[in-house]
Amino acid sequence: LKSERVNMTPRRYQRGSVFWKKGKRGKEEVAYGVYRVDVQTASGVKRRQKKVRLGTRKELVTESNARTKLNDKFIAAGECAPPVPEKMTFGKLAEKWRAAEGPSLTEPTLDRYVAVLRAWLLPFWKDRSIQSITRDEIQLFLNSRAGAYSKSSIRSMRLVLQMTLSYAHLSGWISTYPCVKIKTPRVTNQSGTVKRAQMTEGQRLNISARVAEPYSTLVLLMARIPLRIEEAIGLKETDLDGHVLTLRRVVYEGKVYDLERDEQRQIPVMDVELLARLKKLAAGREWVFQSRNGTPLNPNNIRR
Repeated sequence: LKSERVNMTPRRYQRGSVFWKKGKRGKEEVAYGVYRVDVQTASGVKRRQKKVRLGTRKELVTESNARTKLNDKFIAAGECAPPVPEKMTFGKLAEKWRAAEGPSLTEPTLDRYVAVLRAWLLPFWKDRSIQSITRDEIQLFLNSRAGAYSKSSIRSMRLVLQMTLSYAHLSGWISTYPCVKIKTPRVTNQSGTVKRAQMTEGQRLNISARVAEPYSTLVLLMARIPLRIEEAIGLKETDLDGHVLTLRRVVYEGKVYDLERDEQRQIPVMDVELLARLKKLAAGREWVFQSRNGTPLNPNNIRR
């Protein structure tokens, strides 16, 4: 008699499928199971096929036993678990992170992070699966670089690893964040670090007196106020309000970048002579420290 039961869902989708394959050199048959799992990818959750080894004919005896093992050990466990993260290398992650997070950073900051990736991180981690990277491996990696790199360089490596792997964790590509409480080695290479000399007030005034304007005032400004040269050359007359100097922009590689309101700084200037020199330079100009072409001064020329 023909069964009256109607199977609405194909069994290969509901319970997977089992097939037997003969082992090498005439060994006994081995059962393999094929089923589908949900995979978390960059474009969303997708269903993909997965193949697993179930056991030999001696271990399972019948196909029914093999199908029961496939359902109990693999399919049932996968239905209760969240989507499996997509297999991704660190090199691919770095590309995705740069495309997604790069526009939210300023160009100088992004250039620095990309340089750290290219020079120090990708040569070591590029082909590694991000699911296999552990906290212990990251800490050992930083420790192994202590003999060749300075503390600031190792901190840059740690920071970029934290940002990229945090992005992977928030995107669902790794189940756990491996950069928890990563520490910088206490003893690092100091032979190549810059030895900064603290100049006296007399030395600063002497340098300022020996160069022409607008370099003379620029030297005096940076000697008496804590700011970077990229901030100093981005000053305009409207940034001077009484005894308050507001830093609203930076100039990097000839391009002007306006700072967000929460990134802007206000610095009190109590030096009357310095204020008078700044206002005199700014009169009738777009930039306080302006070149002959009407553009901000080039930092490399200033340093030379």
